[in-house]
Amino acid sequence: MPRLLSALGLLTLSALLSACGTFNYNGYQTDIAAVRPADLAQSATQASLIYFSTAAEREAGLSVHRLLLVTHLDGRLLAGASTATPVRGFQALQVPAGKHSLQWCWLSKNAMGPGGERCGFKADNVEFKAGQRYLVSWNNAKAFEGQATFVRINSQIKNLDSGEVVFHHEQ
Repeated sequence: MPRLLSALGLLTLSALLSACGTFNYNGYQTDIAAVRPADLAQSATQASLIYFSTAAEREAGLSVHRLLLVTHLDGRLLAGASTATPVRGFQALQVPAGKHSLQWCWLSKNAMGPGGERCGFKADNVEFKAGQRYLVSWNNAKAFEGQATFVRINSQIKNLDSGEVVFHHEQ
């Protein structure tokens, strides 16, 4: 009987972990190529395309979805976006070429629910060239102090066509 219970427990755990393998938070894409941009350029031919990074990873056996969501363009909250929990925003924007200010949130969620979200990241007056594609991304540096963990999130915007980093901010 104990072996049967152990086997059932192992099967249950295995099923739970495999179900978490395809987790994506709130229906947001885990593949940037599948993201459909919100068209704020009214289909202008001289528009710029800005993607906000997304990644699915496995940590401690659970699938984790980390992503950036844009919430503001040029100081205005985008329709349908929110910085209140639960955070809502867009994974890509198509905007008229020129200088723009962006504001976004960083989210980290797993299939069990916990994670984190942090808003207020921004880049002011960044020049976006006509017909060019950009990626807003992050790397996180973890600092441990006693029992608490602090995460610093460093952001950058890179022109995917030229390779040039047009914005970089370290916390």
